[in-house]
Amino acid sequence: MAPIIELSHKELKKLEAQSYTRRHDLEDWIYVPSLGLDVAKKVTDDFTDFFSCQNELHPQCKKMLSLLEFVKFKNYIESNHLEKDIRLGYEWIDASFKMINDEWNIFYHTFDLNGNICEKSEKLEKSTLLSREKDAYYGSIISMEDWLKNPTKQGLPKKSVKFFKHTENNSSAMIYKAPQGGDYDTIHNQELFDIAILDCLGSGRPHLMIGNNNPSSGVYNRIGARIVKQHNSDSSDSK
Repeated sequence: MAPIIELSHKELKKLEAQSYTRRHDLEDWIYVPSLGLDVAKKVTDDFTDFFSCQNELHPQCKKMLSLLEFVKFKNYIESNHLEKDIRLGYEWIDASFKMINDEWNIFYHTFDLNGNICEKSEKLEKSTLLSREKDAYYGSIISMEDWLKNPTKQGLPKKSVKFFKHTENNSSAMIYKAPQGGDYDTIHNQELFDIAILDCLGSGRPHLMIGNNNPSSGVYNRIGARIVKQHNSDSSDSK
């Protein structure tokens, strides 16, 4: 571990933010070995919308969890019995979707070898569970456990995921709403992206919702983000 040096606030202001880590900040992160990244223990909710969140985080070399990163993060905290220390919230996931040439595409971000954040765009895998006609409005009731054990390479539920009936009571049941599309921004004359939102705060079943990013809905003001950054080897939480 690097030495701990005490500095006054005045001295600290002279340093570049990237050159030091505040001691109390080390307690706010957990290292996830399968990701090789530090993940925030708490959701930050002081962003106005999905895209402004990215615009604020990326210059700091930080980002939101992508879908596959969330899957690995959730599996890690469960296998290490950390659910009481790290609670899931109402949070954006770094995944946006758009129909291009009649095929769904997913957009998300990763760190490159130099630590820079880059955007990736891919067609959704053929095995991805999309909306079934009978579930288009309310969403599908699927097994969260099954999804986390066997996601697509992009982190989404597969067509083969276990389904439950809406009336079934199962602790693993969650609601999944696949991308729908069709929403249009008449002011800017463009089709809206669908974005991913995870809701584990409600008293009912957890939700993974993929829907339009229209900020006119007040609900979008209450969503936060779980921040990810490159691993700090000095972190006392590394495991």
